[in-house]
Amino acid sequence: MTDLVRKTEKYVRLFDAKDLDGVASMMSETITLSDPAVHGLSSKSAVVEYVKNLFDDANGTFSFQANRVLLSGHYTVLEFTLVIGSEKLQGVDVIEWKSGQIDGITAYLHPSLI
Repeated sequence: MTDLVRKTEKYVRLFDAKDLDGVASMMSETITLSDPAVHGLSSKSAVVEYVKNLFDDANGTFSFQANRVLLSGHYTVLEFTLVIGSEKLQGVDVIEWKSGQIDGITAYLHPSLI
């Protein structure tokens, strides 16, 4: 197993635990985030604030589980299941790594069919 796959699995554990400081520690200062709700958030502070709001809006029920992690060069692709409150989502994060830190995330989400 490669270092980036292990780092991606660590990110999943921290995110599932709603460990904001731990998640933030994995991000570069120049991280960018795009998902269905936001496009092109750039800067660590903006991305951390977005993640904090996501955690805060969970109303007690929150789960983030990896289904599969794939590696391609300096990217990992994370297939996941996310539960926030009563909403269950399936998704894919394309994570770009730079100098051992997350430098970009592009997330694709849809309601779970399961």
